[in-house]
Amino acid sequence: YTSEYRFNNFNEKIADTGIDYHTTRFHTDNRLTYPTRLMGYLNWLKFTPYAGRIETFYTRDKDGSDRDFFRGLWYAGYDLTTKTYRIFDIEGSYFGTEINRLRHLIVPTVSYTYKRKPNVAASRLYSFDSIDSYDDEKYYTFSIENKLQTKWHTEDDHIKEEIDLISFRNSIKFYPQIEGNQFSNITSSLKIQPKRWLKFDFDSSYSPHSNDFEIFNAGAKAKREKWDFEITSRYNKDDSFHEGIMRGNYQLAPKWRLGFYERYDFQSKDLAEQEYYLERDLHCWTMELRLNTLNDGGDTLWLVFKTKAFPEALIGFSYSFHKPKVGSQTEVD
Repeated sequence: YTSEYRFNNFNEKIADTGIDYHTTRFHTDNRLTYPTRLMGYLNWLKFTPYAGRIETFYTRDKDGSDRDFFRGLWYAGYDLTTKTYRIFDIEGSYFGTEINRLRHLIVPTVSYTYKRKPNVAASRLYSFDSIDSYDDEKYYTFSIENKLQTKWHTEDDHIKEEIDLISFRNSIKFYPQIEGNQFSNITSSLKIQPKRWLKFDFDSSYSPHSNDFEIFNAGAKAKREKWDFEITSRYNKDDSFHEGIMRGNYQLAPKWRLGFYERYDFQSKDLAEQEYYLERDLHCWTMELRLNTLNDGGDTLWLVFKTKAFPEALIGFSYSFHKPKVGSQTEVD
């Protein structure tokens, strides 16, 4: 039995229109799962059925005509999977990567998901995220995952830890109730880790109908004791954007860290955003001074305090200044 709870207070205002979408939402998702295996000659198949109930409380709908109501729906499904592998007796170092035997693991999975139509239509809710867009769904998911695994020596040189050198997963969904194109895009994910401090990530969404990639992301991340660096390329055909991102930081001293963030727009061929920060360790807190610059105008200076025990809980102050054009009014926010 698993249970998930979320509490959100949403508020979105559209500039120069007077339109204000806001609501307070309390969301619960309760699921009962029973992992087992099929009997007889099929006991090599792992079968996991599940069923659950979603209840979400809203303080108002999209236009504010209905207040303090619940939206609920039932869902169910199952996962059917197995594993097969082969071990290769390979030892040594290849291109700087430690190899202590290789295991090729293949994990095929077939899943079925069914969601009943909720008692409140999604059209009555403003879609702040995917939770607000639930509708009746029936689909199968076919996926296959390939992993190339080995073991690396730990720092004490006694215990070998299991590492996924390469992990490659493909999946596609089939919607039996839809007429026409019943198959979704093919989603893929590739992860490569030749070193403890070096990782490569690729993910994509390929449309078999248009024979083109709709989403393609690629990234590399390196992390050492005093520094880390990350570079990413993101492409989305529907949203018409292609951008590259670089970020990194360096430990100047035991209590001081310097970092940067750069975002480049390949379509406009401009540096769309820059951010630089200086971090100071205050024992139980960290203090950051951040300067953010956008290409379309506007500089923002941030002073941020974070608790080290709870890094996601922060206290921030920002001041932004937009350089006025000739003949325009000066605005300070």
